Amino acid sequence: PLPPEVTYDIWLDDEDRTVRMVNELGAEGMQVSTTLTFTSFGDPVDITAPPAEEISEMPAVTAQG
Repeated sequence: PLPPEVTYDIWLDDEDRTVRMVNELGAEGMQVSTTLTFTSFGDPVDITAPPAEEISEMPAVTAQG
């Protein structure tokens, strides 16, 4: 389960856009760190959905209360 509070470190560029976001979670002896980096704002993108056989359900996650 998720902790009751999660803290993120966020970096903004000179236009107040998020360019990096980092968080760390620790639970039951396991530490998980996530870093997201955002670039190429305004560039065109081409998005294609994956085939059905590559899609899976993520189990629900609830916060400890």
